[in-house]
Parts: sequence; C-alpha cells; structure tokens
Amino acid sequence: MIRFVSLIIFLSVAACAKPPVEYRPVPYHLIPDRPDLPTITSERLRCIDDTTYLDLANRDRMLRKYSDELRALLDPREY
Repeated sequence: MIRFVSLIIFLSVAACAKPPVEYRPVPYHLIPDRPDLPTITSERLRCIDDTTYLDLANRDRMLRKYSDELRALLDPREY
C-alpha cells in the first residue's frame, strides 16, 4: 500500500514538472529589412522651440535604440 501511495505521489509530482523549453531563431527571411528613415533638415525644424527640438531628438534616439535592441534579439549576426 505504501508503494502504491508513493508511486501516485511520484507520478503527480513528475506530471507537474515543466517540459524543457527550446528556443529557435527566427528564420532570416521573416526578419524585415531596416527601413530607410527620412531625414529632416534643420531648416524645417527652425520654427519649433529648443525644448521641443530636444524632446524630439531624444524621442528619435530612444526609438532607434529600442529598434536596435529588438533587431539584436532577432538577428544576432548583425551585432
């Protein structure tokens, strides 16, 4: 009887174990190319004040950094 109970406990504990996780890289043909972002000249930005310009430049820098980090996760051979 004790063997039967210990067998049931062992099977219930083993059934709760997580299966192994296998990570596979994304196929390269599914990774989109890096887009060509338009450039904005200083002449076009002359009408905005300095704080707005700095906020816009900081936003652009953070978006590029975020994009680079995501690409590094998808395509590690670029970095």
